Amino acid sequence: GFNPRDDFDAIWTVRNIGQRNWDRNSIDIIYSSGAKIHKVSGYDLDSNVRVGDSIDVGVDMQAPKDSGTYSTTWVMRRGDNSFCTLNLTIVVR
Repeated sequence: GFNPRDDFDAIWTVRNIGQRNWDRNSIDIIYSSGAKIHKVSGYDLDSNVRVGDSIDVGVDMQAPKDSGTYSTTWVMRRGDNSFCTLNLTIVVR
């Protein structure tokens, strides 16, 4: 669990299981729905990812001030095509 207003990074490890490389300039990580506990609503990849390789995707977040359970959903997107859903649930004490 988190204390109210704790700063933290959400980090997902994702693997490119598709048939084309992920170009850092064309793939975005975007807030989709749920609790708005992020500081910035969109990110680029840190580097290119070849087919079969993995990368850690991080988002700067801050726990809400009120106790409870909060869920947020992010997606990886190329243009208008969302192809990977990233879910996170936290508990604030």
